[in-house]
Amino acid sequence: MNDVRHKFYQQHQDIFSWYDADEYACYEVLMVAPETIEKIKQAATRVWQVLNHAALVMKQFDERTLIEFDYPQSTLRLIKNNKQVPFIARCDFAVVGDNIYLLECNTEANGVTN
Repeated sequence: MNDVRHKFYQQHQDIFSWYDADEYACYEVLMVAPETIEKIKQAATRVWQVLNHAALVMKQFDERTLIEFDYPQSTLRLIKNNKQVPFIARCDFAVVGDNIYLLECNTEANGVTN
């Protein structure tokens, strides 16, 4: 682990306690302009709109289809009846120049990653 990364990890060790920072893909700690952070927030908002639409589609599936998509039986009532989206999401973005790219979006429902 390089020195900058090690210092960052030590400073925030309580936050990163759930994974081994030595194996994580962060090799340098870079300063990010507030404008870039705002662009990432805007991109995340647009992704969330797509996920909200996906949730509406999901609610239309029958129980058998949801089970085929690996949703546990215990989550089916939540998916069908909750007005909120039945998952949370973690998205990975790449910033290249002025462009923000969505690399990956992992949704999670009741502990099951989809």
